[in-house]
Order: sequence, then structure tokens, then C-alpha cells
Amino acid sequence: MKVNIRKAKYSDKNQILKLVEKLYSRSAPQTVKDWKNYYKKSIKSTLVAERNKEIVAYIYYSVRKNSIYIADLYVLQKCRRNGLATKLIKKVENLKKKLKKKHLTVNNRKKDKPAFKLYKNLGFKIYSNKESLKLRK
Repeated sequence: MKVNIRKAKYSDKNQILKLVEKLYSRSAPQTVKDWKNYYKKSIKSTLVAERNKEIVAYIYYSVRKNSIYIADLYVLQKCRRNGLATKLIKKVENLKKKLKKKHLTVNNRKKDKPAFKLYKNLGFKIYSNKESLKLRK
């Protein structure tokens, strides 16, 4: 699948918000509201995968003192199993190296086994196993 991975732009707002709604509308409706309210700030730390002018995936991260934290990662159902999540994570991993951060971290809900498998295959290790799996690379 040929896609373009790039930084999000303000003009991507409607497409990204649709993906955010797919990810959070049932489990965390407040997160959808937060994205809408803080969109200008959030897109500064968002990468998108674009195919034929359609945003089919995004990753949102935050830069911290010693790490970069992956807060959101979503790929449209019809585009899964094509390496898009891996490509997005690798872009953020390259940023981690460029900024000389020690770790790339993510929280993974215990019931989300496909995501856990993805992170494990990319070299992430569990460093905490409480309410969710906390993974670090």
C-alpha cells in the first residue's frame, strides 16, 4: 500500500477528528472533546499516513524529559495489516533518536492483543503491568 507519511497540518482537522472519533467515541468521549478543543496544539505532535488524499492513519505523541510517549495510534480498519502502524512508529522512533531521548513509551490496554503483538515485534518491552501494559523501547 503506497502512502505518504507526513506531519499533520491544520487543514487535516476534519479527517483526523473522524479517526479520533472512531478510536475514542465509545471508550473515552472526553478525549474526542479534548481533541476538538486543543486541535491546534495537538497537530504539532501528530503524523498522518495519507493515501489518495485520504488520511488513513495517525499517530499522536508527546515529547517528555527523557522520552517520547505515543498517546494515540489509529489505522482505519480497511487499511490494517499493511505496515502503516509500523511506519508511523518508526517515524516517531527516528524523532526519538534525533532529539536524543532515552525511551519511546506507550500504554497498551491488556485486552488489545493485536497492538501488544505489534509493539512486541518492534522491540518494546513491558516495564509495568498494572491497569494497562506500559511498554518501552
